[in-house]
Amino acid sequence: MKIATRDISGVLKCPDPRFLLYLFYGQDQGLAREHSTKIAKFFADNLDDPFTVTRLSGDQLDVDPALLRDEMDALPPFGALRVVMVTGAGSEMVAAIKNCIPALNPKTRLIIRATDVNTRHTLVGLCDKEPSCASIGFSPDNDRNITALTREVF
Repeated sequence: MKIATRDISGVLKCPDPRFLLYLFYGQDQGLAREHSTKIAKFFADNLDDPFTVTRLSGDQLDVDPALLRDEMDALPPFGALRVVMVTGAGSEMVAAIKNCIPALNPKTRLIIRATDVNTRHTLVGLCDKEPSCASIGFSPDNDRNITALTREVF
């Protein structure tokens, strides 16, 4: 499901439990990185804990698309949520993501940061039409965004 710009802050403060996959993409990669880390911290206290957080690259998924499904289905200890974070250009991970979307694990949150995609990319299209996926795009700052940020800060 595509998340409108005006709704991004609400999703980041209190994520909807129906979202099992979060896709962050767009030209403003600094903001995409910041917000993907923020949402990951909502689900996992310590992002360096190898038992609850797994980090994968798009290149790893390109070589072994089944790796993503394996990591998403691994059981976290003590009933915690598992967080799988994937970073890549975008195209190399489409097959792995396409394979996972129909069977997303409710005990896992998949957080993807795609560095080289736009709104017309296949990966974005997959996530936009799926109700369990939050697709969040970031554009470069414009006057409206800067004004909103200024109001928020002050």
